[in-house]
Amino acid sequence: MKLTFLKKVVWVIFRFLFRLEYEGLENLPDSGGYLVCPNHRSYLDPLFIGDQLPLERTKFMVKAELLRGPLFSGFLKKLGCFGVDRGKGDLAAVETAVAIVREGNILMIFPEGTRSRGPEMKPFKTGAAFVAKHTGAGIVPVAIDFQGKLRIFKKVTVRFGTFITNGELGNSLHKASSLIRERIDAMLEAAKWS
Repeated sequence: MKLTFLKKVVWVIFRFLFRLEYEGLENLPDSGGYLVCPNHRSYLDPLFIGDQLPLERTKFMVKAELLRGPLFSGFLKKLGCFGVDRGKGDLAAVETAVAIVREGNILMIFPEGTRSRGPEMKPFKTGAAFVAKHTGAGIVPVAIDFQGKLRIFKKVTVRFGTFITNGELGNSLHKASSLIRERIDAMLEAAKWS
């Protein structure tokens, strides 16, 4: 009940502060564990995307520093966030991620590992591909698109791409990561010409 109320509050605030548009919602599976892998443009990306996912089943991998501060840590944990120590080979975070997906939940992970300062994506890390390989899960690539810097009242478009099955990801973590990146890049490029 509390999560539902919180989700509604966030939705109302975001609808007031930003012009949000969603495309490809039909690409989200109705059940089962899977990963959602977006490009990373702003601190608000998890909320932009998470609003369209079943909150009770959705977990977010975030940098561990966000969960150590007194201001937002309680709020983030309530939303289903868990921390990863970046650059340290955080095996506990990976094990948590694998368990989340195996339990039939949705894991949101940003393959870039950090926010990009502009529309150009950073190189993708292999963490998402690793979790997919070890769970047999598929991936929904997501493109977050807006012009310039994120400001209030700006139009933000979130595109959910075609589901990538585990079989399509193959056995190479690097090739799987490249495939996810290519799918997101294709959605961003297509939007430029539409």
